[in-house]
Amino acid sequence: MKTFPSILSELIKEKSITKSALSKELGLSSSSVISAWALGKKMPSLENAIKLANYFDLSLDYLFGFKEIDDKNTKYKQVSTFNERLKSYMNNEKISQNQMTKNGEFYFANFNQWFYKNSDPDMSTVIKLAKYLKVSLDYLAGRD
Repeated sequence: MKTFPSILSELIKEKSITKSALSKELGLSSSSVISAWALGKKMPSLENAIKLANYFDLSLDYLFGFKEIDDKNTKYKQVSTFNERLKSYMNNEKISQNQMTKNGEFYFANFNQWFYKNSDPDMSTVIKLAKYLKVSLDYLAGRD
């Protein structure tokens, strides 16, 4: 399967857009951020990952290599926030914060930030959460 950096690089080439122009489209301060993503040195925040997926009209699952083919006919809408979706899913599935933190992969303090301070994790954490919960990245990000 392809990785996020290789998929991003392909998309930039296919769209014939410069990293500088893309950074402006996404409202980023510098094209060096896009370069760091394309080189695999950094992962975008959830907010910036959603901006990228929206710009290229793709699912997060395709963009981050969870799916090999993207359904171009699907139009994603932001229907809830990451925080709302995570709380709702954990509540519906009767999963506690303690259960999620027991194996040491996630930290209790992070859940408090996500739940009560309305902050989002970076994409590497969203990917871990999606795999752990067996849900799609788009679902967890609140995109349907």
